[in-house]
Amino acid sequence: MNNKKLFIISGILCLFGLIIMGVTYYTTDVKYGNNNKNEFKEYIVENNEIKNLIISVVDEDIIIKKSTDNNIRIKYYENKKRKYNIVNESNSLTFERKNTNSIFNIELIPYLNDDSITVELPTIEFEKYKIKTISGDIEIYSFKTDSAEITSTSGEISINNIDSNSLNISTTSGDMDLGQVITNNFNLKTTSGDIDIINLESENVDINTVSGELETSSIKTNKCNIKTTSGDTNLENIMIDNLNFNSVSGNISGTISGKRQDYNIEISQVSGENNLGENSTTNNKFIKFRTTSGDINMKFNE
Repeated sequence: MNNKKLFIISGILCLFGLIIMGVTYYTTDVKYGNNNKNEFKEYIVENNEIKNLIISVVDEDIIIKKSTDNNIRIKYYENKKRKYNIVNESNSLTFERKNTNSIFNIELIPYLNDDSITVELPTIEFEKYKIKTISGDIEIYSFKTDSAEITSTSGEISINNIDSNSLNISTTSGDMDLGQVITNNFNLKTTSGDIDIINLESENVDINTVSGELETSSIKTNKCNIKTTSGDTNLENIMIDNLNFNSVSGNISGTISGKRQDYNIEISQVSGENNLGENSTTNNKFIKFRTTSGDINMKFNE
């Protein structure tokens, strides 16, 4: 019995020692050692004719802002576990994380590293703008493009001052904060996370969310489709010709710029209170609400 206990204790101590050694190795390797030392790098495109910008990373934060000159600058860090491919050809600039299949290339203590990527862009109009990350926040300040696609699995997305013919945003989880957006076609799709939109001007707006609150202020659009499964929605100061809202559960409130008598109003509601009531006119403006449960409290700024 004593030998058995001694064997168990020895095994526990060996396992504990291996854990301490592993943590010590990776800590010193990342923070002090030369094997995984961060190296700052900067890629510059001078007098560029870049029309397409593609950024694809894994867990790094992405910050995109206006450049002080006519050059494109990408500022980033590399080490032996994290490296990037940069391709500049045919008026397209691609910056992407290299694939690694070895477990030894995994950064077990990423918070000790600076994993942010800063992209500085001149005031030019791009044809295509594609940003993709698995985890990590995305911050974008001021750009103009014909087509923009922003995709994230998790992590917060913050966008301000965008002028794009088409803007598509897709995320699985993480909050979104959007402001000063001008586009012809706005498409937003998310599974969970709160959404806050201020000053959106678009010919068509399409928002699809599963859970999380939706807050909007000052939206000007011709046609708006909103589909949500659960979570409250607040639409403040919305200037619209056609609104189609579908919800399973969750309250909806807000204000519409215009007169109530100018809209054809249709409501399909299983349970919950409703302050609108239906209305029929000969105008081509429509408001449709379809909800299973949840209150409807919409007002008009007449």
